[in-house]
Amino acid sequence: MGIRNLFKGILKPKFKVDMRLKKSQLRKLTKAQERAAIFAMEALKTEIAKDEVVPKQTGALEESATLVVKALNKGQIRITYDTPYARRLYYHPEYNFRKDKNANAKGLWLEDYIDGEKKDFLGNAYAQLYRREVGT
Repeated sequence: MGIRNLFKGILKPKFKVDMRLKKSQLRKLTKAQERAAIFAMEALKTEIAKDEVVPKQTGALEESATLVVKALNKGQIRITYDTPYARRLYYHPEYNFRKDKNANAKGLWLEDYIDGEKKDFLGNAYAQLYRREVGT
């Protein structure tokens, strides 16, 4: 006598679920997601500036950081650095970056936020901002 046969006929849970989604509430949640995503990326941009990891001589590279919202409904938001030399500095961590203006200046300055010790920053910021937007 198996365990299935032991409880056969005794436990027959019956559930009836009736779900009705209000389109207005769904739109509210979608807008909250979009706002939270933008605010979280702004928070990341601020955190990067606060951590002083972007190489700085005149400040043009650091000031060129902008959010590019390509397809917000798909979650495509990027931080871009728009100077002619941004790519060269980013992909050459072997350069000897000056530390008098930004103490932690380095190449690959976003890697800590992608795969490094601060990789949870953006997710945590988004979750906190989403809860605030939704009101929970």
